Amino acid sequence: MAGVCSMSKCVCSVFVICFLLHGGCELSTNVYKEGKGIYVQWCSSCHGIDQQGLGSLYPPLTDLSAFSTSIGEIPCLIRLGSGAINGGDSLMQMPALTHLTDVEISNVLNYLNSLHWKLPEVQLNQIRHWLTQCEGTQK
Repeated sequence: MAGVCSMSKCVCSVFVICFLLHGGCELSTNVYKEGKGIYVQWCSSCHGIDQQGLGSLYPPLTDLSAFSTSIGEIPCLIRLGSGAINGGDSLMQMPALTHLTDVEISNVLNYLNSLHWKLPEVQLNQIRHWLTQCEGTQK
């Protein structure tokens, strides 16, 4: 009987570990799914579903080196638009998306980061810090 109990505990432990691992992965994936949904709704009409942009009209979002900016300025571009930040490097200015929350901006950046940039995950406190810096210069 001791062997059966031991085997049962082993199977139960494996089940719990698998459940916990799957739950953790699901939570992380949902953030990127939310970011993808926001991207599709608010960004893809200009930058494309595949983030390739449209020539000199709308820049691709696949490579940060295509920007004359750091990742810390991207939340400002999203919130305030390209005309408010630097006059814009593309032929078309990006509109301000002032309705997006800090969390939504974070989700979009982490979605793009997970696909292309491969930088450390952007934290919400970083987004808020960057937005405070750029919004402070607009007042």
